[in-house]
Amino acid sequence: MICKILRMLINIIVLYSITTNAWAAPDWWKAPNESTQPGKDISHITVAPKAPEKSLYEYVALKFGIYIPQTTEIKDGGGDLDMDSAFNGELALGHYFHKNIALELGVGYTKPNKSMSFTDISGTFSADVDMTIIPVTLGVRGLLPMGKFEPYAMAGIGAYFTELEVSANLSGFGGASASESDTAFGFFLGLGANFNITKEIFLGLEGKYLWLEPSFDGLDMKVDGITGTANIGYRF
Repeated sequence: MICKILRMLINIIVLYSITTNAWAAPDWWKAPNESTQPGKDISHITVAPKAPEKSLYEYVALKFGIYIPQTTEIKDGGGDLDMDSAFNGELALGHYFHKNIALELGVGYTKPNKSMSFTDISGTFSADVDMTIIPVTLGVRGLLPMGKFEPYAMAGIGAYFTELEVSANLSGFGGASASESDTAFGFFLGLGANFNITKEIFLGLEGKYLWLEPSFDGLDMKVDGITGTANIGYRF
C-alpha cells in the first residue's frame, strides 16, 4: 500500500514538473550565455553582427635581471677593468605594426662595479670603480607567434648616458675621488620569448649583447656586455 502511494506521488511530481516552471534554475545560478528570464520570440528582430574583438597593438613591459660585463677595456693598451656583474632594469613601450614586427622604445639602468686593494711597502691601496649606464634605446623585433608561445629576435641602437666614478685611498695619505660623464651611441642584438598568460598579460625571458665605446675626458673605453632579464608585460 505504501509503495503504491509513493509511486503515485512520484508520478504527480513528474507530471507537475513537465507542465509547469517549477524546476527552473534559481536566480543565483546561470550557466554561461544563459538567461534566467522566460524565453521570447525574437524571430522578427534583426540582430546586429557581433563587434570584432579589439586588436592589441601596444604593450608595456618591466624587465629585471643582470648585466654581465664582457669587456670594460681602456683602449690604447690601458688594460681591462674586469668589472663585476650588476643588477639590470628596464622599462619598455612597444607597438605591433604586424603580428611579426614590433618596434620597442626602452629606458634602462645598470651600475657595474670593481673594487680592488693591495698592500706593499707604502701601505694599503684600495680603489672603487663604478660605471653607471642609462640606455635610451630603440629596437626592432621580428616575432614568430606560435599559440601562447612567442619567440623573437631583435636589433637596435641607443643613446647611452654613462658616468665613470673612481675613488682611491692609500693608508696614511688619505683618499681622492673623481668622476666623468659621456653620452655615447651603441647598438645591440638580442633573442627572447614571451609566454601569453592571457591575451593582455605575458611573461618573458630576454638576452641582449651590447657594444658601446664611451670616452671619459680623453680616456676611451670599449664596453661590451650581456643583459639577461625576466619580463612581465601588458598589451593594450
